[in-house]
Amino acid sequence: MNCFLYGGSFDPPHMGHRAVLDSLLRLGPQRAIHHIILMPAGRSPFKDYAPAPAEHRVAMLEIMVRDALSDLEIEPKAAPVSVEVHNFELRSDGPSYTARTLRHLRKGGLDPILVLGADSLMSVDRWKEADYILGSTPLLIFFRRGESRDTVLSRIEDLRKSALAIELIEDIPPDCSSTSLRRWLRESLHDKSHDKSEEMEPSQNPCMAEDVLQYIRQTNLYKS
Repeated sequence: MNCFLYGGSFDPPHMGHRAVLDSLLRLGPQRAIHHIILMPAGRSPFKDYAPAPAEHRVAMLEIMVRDALSDLEIEPKAAPVSVEVHNFELRSDGPSYTARTLRHLRKGGLDPILVLGADSLMSVDRWKEADYILGSTPLLIFFRRGESRDTVLSRIEDLRKSALAIELIEDIPPDCSSTSLRRWLRESLHDKSHDKSEEMEPSQNPCMAEDVLQYIRQTNLYKS
């Protein structure tokens, strides 16, 4: 069964992630793809900080999925495209490698289409077992604001020599960064020197979903 595979640290999930999920929910029925897998990384080999605990990142992703389906006025059990927050990489030892994840999903009868931002496209041929990834897996690429269109298109042409298939989606998600959000959260929620009368609300940060922010407040995440 074909599926979209969308991975990342999701630490925390933001409105850029949500916009990609919304696009996949629209694309799925058009392409007879009825399953989306969100795959939070256990430990990214490209990041040198300790992420938020796995159970919290899963919970925040499940909130994002619930809100996305709700905004489409779709009940999860009736959705034409099912969305699963998969914990394979969270349960695996060591760094999270895409090639290992792809093999695991294929053993379970799934045929993934790998969803990437244009920034990841620039380095995908340097990932562990890149030849296996590119030669066996279609890539669905989303622009990120600030990326040069000409650079992205040139990169796609270079990779076509070794890639099974690459498609560029014209949807451009909001320019959001989990790194910037973690800093904003520390300053707005936890920094004791911050004037609480001026505490920032989600409306002041378009990258932060209200329900996810509420969860972060309740669980006291991102103190440091």
